[in-house]
Amino acid sequence: MNHIEKIAQALEEYGLDAMLVTSEPGERYALGFLGEGWLLVGKQGAHYSTDGRYIEAAQKQVTGVELSLISAQQ
Repeated sequence: MNHIEKIAQALEEYGLDAMLVTSEPGERYALGFLGEGWLLVGKQGAHYSTDGRYIEAAQKQVTGVELSLISAQQ
C-alpha cells in the first residue's frame, strides 16, 4: 500500500471526505516528489496540481494520481 492509499483509508476514521496536502514535507511523503503544488486525496482517488516549473518532472515521477498544470490568469 502506498502513502496515498494510507491517507485515503484514514479519511473515514477522521470523518473527512478528502484531505488537501499543501506543504512540501506532506507532498514528499504522499507522492515521493518534491515540487510546489497541492495534492487532493479523496476516498476515490487523488489529484496533484503544480505549475509549469514542475509539471514535466511530475509527469515523469508521480504515479497513481491525476495531474494538472496550474497557470496564472493575466
